Amino acid sequence: MPQPSVYRIRVRATLGPEWSSWFEGVEVDTSDGSTSTLTGRLDQAALHGLLAKVRDLGLEIASVETLDRLHYSNGRRQMKYFDGSFFAGTVLALVAIAVAYLALSGPGLPVIGNGRGTLIAVAIIGFFSCSIGGISQASELGWTDPVIILGSVIGLVAIAIVGAGLLGWNAPLQSIAQFVPGTVATGASADRLAIGLLAAVIAVKWLVDVALAAARSLSAG
Repeated sequence: MPQPSVYRIRVRATLGPEWSSWFEGVEVDTSDGSTSTLTGRLDQAALHGLLAKVRDLGLEIASVETLDRLHYSNGRRQMKYFDGSFFAGTVLALVAIAVAYLALSGPGLPVIGNGRGTLIAVAIIGFFSCSIGGISQASELGWTDPVIILGSVIGLVAIAIVGAGLLGWNAPLQSIAQFVPGTVATGASADRLAIGLLAAVIAVKWLVDVALAAARSLSAG
């Protein structure tokens, strides 16, 4: 017998939270002001019953989707932080850090070398890591959630570092690098400084994400 799943139904109407009782405990949210979302863990019978109520109200359905990354605990919606997306983002973050380390500790890597090519490669891998393991949570957590805000700020810092490295702005990168132990030696080129700093930023973001995910998972449990 199919297990209940978390469904999110978006309708083109503005419904207040008071509708939750009429929809028998399904969470009602109208954060964007033009549509409303009905979210809850439902079996197939409950899902069809909810859709029938939406039909009877004459509401236009914009979308119906399952949210495998959400679960409910004591009636509250919680995030499944340690899921496949989180681990995929973690793997990409580790790959980015490894590429940076190999480029800075050796003569260079095939194809990308140890300068701008490596900087661009680390930036691209880091971007995908953030997109899969971080930004993808925004639709469930909301853009004002501390996790998303922190990730966005760190992302802007990373973009600034990459830009400075590609433009050859050695002085500001050197000023920052002196506060980051073990990045690159004094006098290194701007792109190599940027590689070391970018790897450090990716590592810090990963550690913060793990800590926040662990804390929230414990509090949710």
